[in-house]
Amino acid sequence: SAAIREDQALGLNPADDGRVVRIQIPPLTAERRQEIAKQIGGKVEDAMISMRQARHDALKELDQLKKDKSISEDDAKRFTKQIEDIMQNTKQTIDERAKTKEQEILTV
Repeated sequence: SAAIREDQALGLNPADDGRVVRIQIPPLTAERRQEIAKQIGGKVEDAMISMRQARHDALKELDQLKKDKSISEDDAKRFTKQIEDIMQNTKQTIDERAKTKEQEILTV
């Protein structure tokens, strides 16, 4: 319950009577809906940062394989294109889902 209480973004205040933890969830006001929608944007940005880091790591590994001559130049180009395609598709999926979720949250 302490972790829930400390996360101010949740807006929850748990009550612990020794046996049961009760969490009262406040009604969703228009202001609260806007706050949650902003949090979605933050989560999307976190996902994008993680994706860019994964791409960076994959391309770095690919460069090392090229340098070690473990793969050909053509294979490296093909893998690089696959990585970029995966990035583009994943970004599109994340953006679509975030937009849908924001619309769901903002709809009263």
